[in-house]
This record gives sequence, structure tokens and C-alpha cells, in this order.
Amino acid sequence: MEYEINTHFAPTVKFVATLHLARNFAGTALAGTPETDEDYASGCMVEGNAVKADLDDLSAEETDTASNGNTSVRQYTLQDCEVFFEEGENHSVSILPRGTHMRDYLMDFDFGYLDAAEFFAGYGYDDEADLADEADTDVRIWVRPHYYVGQCNAPSAHYLCNEDSWWGDYRIFATHAEAQSWIDDICSEIYCTSNGEAGRPDYQIAR
Repeated sequence: MEYEINTHFAPTVKFVATLHLARNFAGTALAGTPETDEDYASGCMVEGNAVKADLDDLSAEETDTASNGNTSVRQYTLQDCEVFFEEGENHSVSILPRGTHMRDYLMDFDFGYLDAAEFFAGYGYDDEADLADEADTDVRIWVRPHYYVGQCNAPSAHYLCNEDSWWGDYRIFATHAEAQSWIDDICSEIYCTSNGEAGRPDYQIAR
């Protein structure tokens, strides 16, 4: 699989970063000893502002991983930088300054119609929605499901949507009291758990 390496650094530092890859990924397809500013012994090539390499095997230990089911990111900490491998809709490698965290990397993603809480919940972060005050109007309900660890395709925390609609079509309540009434009604009913579900979701009123 061919990845495009984005460094967020000046070209000179990009060359140095590639040296770090060579030193830390010795014996893998990503390694390679630079012979000139453009050609690399293991098949790494510089094309414009990008360095390209064919990556089939990595021997270094992962620092962190994150996935939302469609896109997966693997992080490796090298001597002077962090390397992030993105797989899914895009295939890329980003070389960022040492100390950059996975959450920092994900923050540059396009959230689409999701807000930060729902986006990061999709990647397994335990984010809280922006909770509403009683005086707030046009509020939503934040739903936090409870599934046993290891369940495949368990839903992440999300906002309540209108019935029979796609994510992003959120149900809006005119007042905090109206949303609380919905929560009280749903929690008074018998709840049937889905396969792998540990219990009833938690509900919170959010802006």
C-alpha cells in the first residue's frame, strides 16, 4: 500500500524526519537509507512536497491507536517526532513534532455534521457533550450507551436523532423541561437490551 508522507515541516526538516524513519524502522519497507535528496534505497521517493513509500510491514511498537470503524490511525513515537499512519478513506503518513498526541492529530479531521463530542466519542474517547442549563432553549439529548467490553459494532455516545432518520438529523426540544419530560417518560418504560448491551443508556440534556 502506498502512503503519502506529510510532515508539516519545512523541506529540510522533512529530510531529517525521513532519516529518523530510516533509523527507527530499520528492516521495514518504510526505512531506507537516503542516498540523495530525492532517492532512497528502499524505494522511498520524493515527489514535490511528499515522500512516498510502500509500507507492508512495521516492526516498531505502536504508541497509540484510534478507529471509528471507517478510519484507523496508528501512532509511533520516534526519537524526535511522532508518526501517524492513517488508513481508511485516506492512506497517509504524517510526521509531527515529538509530543503530539493522537487527539491532536484527530483534531485536524473534518468533523462533517458532527460536533467535537460526537466525533471523538466515535473514536473511543469518553467525551462529554456541552450540557444545557435549565434556561436554554432548542436543546438536544446526549445518549451514552452501555455495552460490554469487546462488543463488535457497539454504538458510541451520540445525540438523539429523529425517529427513522440518519445521524445528523438531531431531535431538537424547545425547552430543557420538554427534554427532561422525554427522558422521564423513556426511563419509566421497560427497556429491552440489545445483543451485548449491559443496560439502559444514560441520557443528558445538551446544547
